[in-house]
Amino acid sequence: MSKELVKQTISALYKEDAVLELANLDVFNTLINQKPPQKWIKKNPYANNSLYLPIDKVEFLLRKIYKRYRVEVLTVQQMFNAVQVTVRLHYLHPVTNEWDWMDGTGAKSLQLKKGSTSFDFSNINTNAVDMATPIATTMAMKNAASKLGRIFGGDMNRNEIMEIVQDETLQEKKFNIERERIMSAIENGYEPTEEEREKYGL
Repeated sequence: MSKELVKQTISALYKEDAVLELANLDVFNTLINQKPPQKWIKKNPYANNSLYLPIDKVEFLLRKIYKRYRVEVLTVQQMFNAVQVTVRLHYLHPVTNEWDWMDGTGAKSLQLKKGSTSFDFSNINTNAVDMATPIATTMAMKNAASKLGRIFGGDMNRNEIMEIVQDETLQEKKFNIERERIMSAIENGYEPTEEEREKYGL
């Protein structure tokens, strides 16, 4: 790509409406990459006390943040000793007002008859698949949601993570655009609110 084309692309990216949407996305991404409340986080004693967010909290956050979402089950398959599920989490983005999606996978081992010492199809409980499938589906849904942001449990078991903060340059561009729009409106008889006067120094 030529330097001139790069210049034109960047220029187009930073048109007023694009700046406003990018700035709003920046704020939104910063918010959903905050850690979830400490009291919501649980430890899994069967997985080296790894941290996780229960499904009821994940579903609550999806409803609260995205308002509209749905889960599409893409595949359910029995592996050698487990059920594996892949889901697609569809959500209506509150900033762009467009539908988007994120895939996730989950698996749950099949329950064996009491006293079984090795995996053998004759040792599988009769309802093992029925029990494992919804658990694997839940895990797949949590896996998909965790990719949306840390508020949903992403990065919870990583030792080193980078803090996500707002792009101050982008936020300043947004501020200047909004201030100029209000100044232009005032010239045409618009009466700014007290909040606008205080925020933009009018």
